[in-house]
Amino acid sequence: MNVLLSSLKWSYITEIGSKLIQPLSFLILAYFLSPESLGIVSGAMIVVAFSQVIWEAGFGKAIIQNDKTTIEQYSTLFWINFLLGLITSLLIFVFSERIAYSIFSDSRIILVLKYMSIFIVLSSLNTIQIGIFQKKFEFKKLLNARLSGSIVQAILSTSLAYLGYDYFSLVYGLIIGQIIQVVLIWKQSSWRPKLIFELNHSRPLIVFGFWTALSAMLSWFYMWMDNLVVASYLGFKELGLYRYGNMIPSLFFTMLFSPAIPVLYSFLSKSKRKINLLKQTMSFAFSSVVIISFPLALILFLNSNIIELILFNEEWEGIGFVISILTVMHAFSWIIGFNGEYYRAINRPKLDTIVSSSLLIFYFLGYIYFVQKGFETFIYGRLILAIIALIPHFITYLILSKSKINSFYFTFIQVTAFCICIYLLSFYFLFNFSFENLFFQILYNSVISLLILVLYYLIFKRKILIILRFLKK
Repeated sequence: MNVLLSSLKWSYITEIGSKLIQPLSFLILAYFLSPESLGIVSGAMIVVAFSQVIWEAGFGKAIIQNDKTTIEQYSTLFWINFLLGLITSLLIFVFSERIAYSIFSDSRIILVLKYMSIFIVLSSLNTIQIGIFQKKFEFKKLLNARLSGSIVQAILSTSLAYLGYDYFSLVYGLIIGQIIQVVLIWKQSSWRPKLIFELNHSRPLIVFGFWTALSAMLSWFYMWMDNLVVASYLGFKELGLYRYGNMIPSLFFTMLFSPAIPVLYSFLSKSKRKINLLKQTMSFAFSSVVIISFPLALILFLNSNIIELILFNEEWEGIGFVISILTVMHAFSWIIGFNGEYYRAINRPKLDTIVSSSLLIFYFLGYIYFVQKGFETFIYGRLILAIIALIPHFITYLILSKSKINSFYFTFIQVTAFCICIYLLSFYFLFNFSFENLFFQILYNSVISLLILVLYYLIFKRKILIILRFLKK
């Protein structure tokens, strides 16, 4: 457990340090760039993220899960990664015009896609090294590379935006930041690929990676298909509002929980034969997400209009509404955010793929239906779909683990009831008391938010202390 907590600490420092820079950079960029400009780059990132699923091939998780990976297998997987990255980047470069017209109906994205093909090749050089770091719990070594790359990207992008480079400021920043990250990760890593290609000996890892990649492809669907539907049906301006309105709650919850994913996966993989420890760890994860995320989501929801007024100009009108609804969506979605790591840790990666694929058509039809009703309806629909999707994920976990997790259900009901009551009261205390002076409005909202958190702590003090005691073990 000490190794777990030490690694968890450095993983959190790495993720928070690198990802905190991204929203801060975006807030500056939003001053210089319109939602439409940022939407164009977001459209290109949809394509880049899809290509990443292909060239990564799940090999990073495969080497973490396997206890006996050899140097020869590392080299084989590296060269497969690199070749897949090179091929996918060339395909995007060659077919960028067709992608632009057939999917986005906008020629402005063509040159962006060509430049981003460079980003793909650079990214493919890092996968195995990062997997080795995570396998050895050497999360501290990732800190310097990721943090440095993020800082360079942020400074360069904002500087170029100020100089009038429009959406290309983001493109250049992404590429240079990735170059910095590749160089530093290779410098930190003691392993170097050799000219070895042993396909037969690496077959188990490739098969495992294949199933993990299928799961990652489904993850791409859940992370990016909504963006693709918005861009195709409503345009780049709405995509900019949706994508970056989603960024604030997404990064908020990602900084809270995603650093735990690689650490938890490595820990579960090491403990896969200890059934009781697996159940205890997963039960703790479920309850912790609810206890931590729900009250914080409530605070973000209640202050979304203030966030819009403080951080955005008139071009970004409506982004506060997006932030409020999608904050609630992310709080619910993270409840089952660790299920996939559990399945892969016990060598059942197919389950995550099967459960996610069973919801694929449900989500896709839901997106198409709601987007045709308008932008606001689509946002509400996104929340509804995410809540319904929790059911099959929970059923699968309970059947596989033979757990009852009654304590989690009780915690979920209690915390949800608290948040609903506070939300109803907020109609009086927040929405009926408004100030013309923005400073006083911010002060008033801050006091109300602090009182909500204090009340929450007093009511759920025992559960919060249990989490703290668990972390001290």
